[in-house]
Amino acid sequence: MKLDLVGTLRSAWARLRADHAVLLPVAGLTLFLPQLALLLLLDAPVLEKGDGSTAATTAQTQALLDWMVRNSGWYLAAYLCAFYGVLVILSLYLDRRRPDLKTALGQALRLLPRYLLSAVLIGLPVVAGIGLLGPLLGGAIVILLVPAFYWIVRTMLTGAAIVAERPLGAVRAVKRSVALTRGNGLVLAALIALVTFAAELVAQIFVGAGTLMTSANAVNPIAMAVVDGLAAAVQSGAAVLLVLIQVEFYRRLSAGPAAK
Repeated sequence: MKLDLVGTLRSAWARLRADHAVLLPVAGLTLFLPQLALLLLLDAPVLEKGDGSTAATTAQTQALLDWMVRNSGWYLAAYLCAFYGVLVILSLYLDRRRPDLKTALGQALRLLPRYLLSAVLIGLPVVAGIGLLGPLLGGAIVILLVPAFYWIVRTMLTGAAIVAERPLGAVRAVKRSVALTRGNGLVLAALIALVTFAAELVAQIFVGAGTLMTSANAVNPIAMAVVDGLAAAVQSGAAVLLVLIQVEFYRRLSAGPAAK
């Protein structure tokens, strides 16, 4: 089944506008607030300018890894909240029982371990590929981002399958997503990339404004909270739209030949 991307995007946007009274509180608690906390509480990693040598590159990489390890707890908490929020939204639209918000909150909590396991399974090939090929490719490691992104797109309906076709294990859910998206991988990747990169571009404008204030020693707590809040709002809004796009993708693809 070939997807109508414009129709899918319009349907997701219409659903967001129609159900914002329910979606905004869920997104605010599980997506917006954790993202805002990361922006407010964590400073960006400071990397010394290098001369392009292997030693300088290694030092920069090590500094970045050290920063990631120090702040991994914050990011883990934020990701857990985000995964939970995604499951709540998916449950509202794809659970066969058509639950209300209270029921969806409980259902998402029960499905969270399975969803986390599927996220690990999806991430393993990406981490393994970068870990094994990264040292060999050096600066050309960026070429690995293309197959990594394609793999993530092909498995993007895993959460939808876990919710809509429960009881479905993590491994079977990943396989189900790959089967559903067969023949539409590039099309899906184009739409997801469009929404993701557009949102990130806008968010980075606000993040950059905060960085400029910091570098100019003109930091105002209220102004920083405003720009970080705007960045978090853009990112969390895009995340909700992407979940609704997943809902539309799943409904359309599971109703077509790929579901057979």
